[in-house]
Amino acid sequence: MDFLTLKKRYQNSEAFNDHLHKVFTEKTAENEWLSMHRKHVEENNLGYGDSAFHYMWLVILTFLQNAQPTKTITIMEIGVFKGQVISLWSLIKNKIGLQANIHAVSPFRGNPQPRNKLLYRLMLNFSKKFRSFHASANFYENEDYMAIVKNHFATHQLDFNNIILHKGFSTDPSILQTLNKEKFDLIYIDGDHTFEGVMADIKNLSPLIASGGIMVMDDASNNIPGSTFWKGHQQVSDACEIIPDLGFINVFNIGHNRVYQKI
Repeated sequence: MDFLTLKKRYQNSEAFNDHLHKVFTEKTAENEWLSMHRKHVEENNLGYGDSAFHYMWLVILTFLQNAQPTKTITIMEIGVFKGQVISLWSLIKNKIGLQANIHAVSPFRGNPQPRNKLLYRLMLNFSKKFRSFHASANFYENEDYMAIVKNHFATHQLDFNNIILHKGFSTDPSILQTLNKEKFDLIYIDGDHTFEGVMADIKNLSPLIASGGIMVMDDASNNIPGSTFWKGHQQVSDACEIIPDLGFINVFNIGHNRVYQKI
């Protein structure tokens, strides 16, 4: 199923969303290199999300390639974690002959929650910010994320040096200043999952997307129908309610990934 056909036929109903998630899961399994990449992610704890998203990215990137076949497109992920998506984009790029500059914004470090149980309970009871971080799964263990991502690329014989890295947070003024010089065909937002953090990313980054470009929101489907897939986080889902007012249409949804196109 190609992007334009899906856009035309999509219905935001429980039956359609459940069916689409099932179909995309099957499509990933049927594709040898997509399924091998996803298997490596799952076996080595290199990321989250659903296997259906692998096929989703193939559909989206193929659409962008066909829309402007002579252009080098510019795409970006906010929140890299262990490199599942940027390595997949690089793999798809090689497989379909896509010309693309891939940007990645991430701190490449952990954000662990307190080990001390008393301190943890105190912060949970008295810190609104801590409760927000806890509810939105914003905590990650301290690991050498840069080394993990580089190894992830090497496993699939992909060149990590081709990734344009912005080490830090998407709200850092210096990073925003750099990003504001670009126009993106695709931005995938999977960074800070608090309501305030998601709102900041949407407001800061949506103007950088070219007309006809795509914005994908992760963990964002709590407010849409569906019963067979995990829907993400409420804070992220609520923040996404402003997106149509910013000049985007919700073209389709795959599980907890919501896909928007700039009008």
